[in-house]
Amino acid sequence: MVLMTMVFGLAAMNVLVAQGAFRVQALAQQQDELRQQNGVLRLEVASLTAPNRIAKEAKQLGLVLPKSIEVVDGQGSRTLTGEIDTAHRVSRPAAPPKPAGTE
Repeated sequence: MVLMTMVFGLAAMNVLVAQGAFRVQALAQQQDELRQQNGVLRLEVASLTAPNRIAKEAKQLGLVLPKSIEVVDGQGSRTLTGEIDTAHRVSRPAAPPKPAGTE
């Protein structure tokens, strides 16, 4: 009777080990699939956030770059004037805003 119980216990443990190994294999496969999907999504994000693509889409929508940029600090707003280049930087801006309390 003791021998029968030990055989049954070993068989049960063998089943549990096999189930655990199967689960580990399934999780490893899922991890590989998720890594591949993540790579595809990263490429898509890089493509969608490319400045040239965004500029092209904006142009198709009729959007234009502003002629000047208004900077708001805690004291009010000041307008910087100058040409805006294709990298969206203001070149030849007006004098920078004065520090707070010096007006």
